Amino acid sequence: MIGEVPSSQDIDRAVELLVRGEVLALPTDTVPGMLKAMLSPTAPRRLNELKGRPSSQPVAMLAPYGGEVHRGLAPLAYRARLGRYFPGPLTAVVRRELLVELSGLESTLVPYRTVGVRVVASYWLSELIRRLGGGVWATSANPTGEKPSLDNLPSGVVVMRASYQGLGVASMVVDLTDPAAPKVLRPFDHREGVGLVSPEAPLVRARQKLIYPGLFELASPARS
Repeated sequence: MIGEVPSSQDIDRAVELLVRGEVLALPTDTVPGMLKAMLSPTAPRRLNELKGRPSSQPVAMLAPYGGEVHRGLAPLAYRARLGRYFPGPLTAVVRRELLVELSGLESTLVPYRTVGVRVVASYWLSELIRRLGGGVWATSANPTGEKPSLDNLPSGVVVMRASYQGLGVASMVVDLTDPAAPKVLRPFDHREGVGLVSPEAPLVRARQKLIYPGLFELASPARS
């Protein structure tokens, strides 16, 4: 267990755990997630095993705010008129070749033809990923069919808690392989109501409405 409010030392410890090959569960700026370092092409398979879903199911990459991936994907997000959610609750599906070019990763570490990438808006999570030296594979912290939570996770998952609870809504997923014709693969759904376990949950949601205007109204592909 790592401290309630991540300090610089907490972040260093989290990096050590990820480098060692551990799966780390923590609150992100959307929903609680499980992270694994991009050190092996089999890393996504381990996350899928923990969720109890097929090993071939795609797992997204989280990238830090202000990095090369962020700067490379931002123009695509703005061309698709979704820039106001970037960085933040927008997972952009791009071709593997583009991700490798932007991130400097070896192509052997990316076992998908297309990859969903989300640039996190959280400073400390961005710092964690930056200290790790690149992106991380990530998925929501829950067995398939259950709500994301940092409780009752499979054994072997290291939990990092923080006072910040995040948005409580899973990111919108948009196919940006052709920025001129973006396709919404998963819209926002304000009814999810997951992850907001703090007594201040309504205040968190109100603040996020100011940060991401139109977020909760963008609830169908037709309105994208």
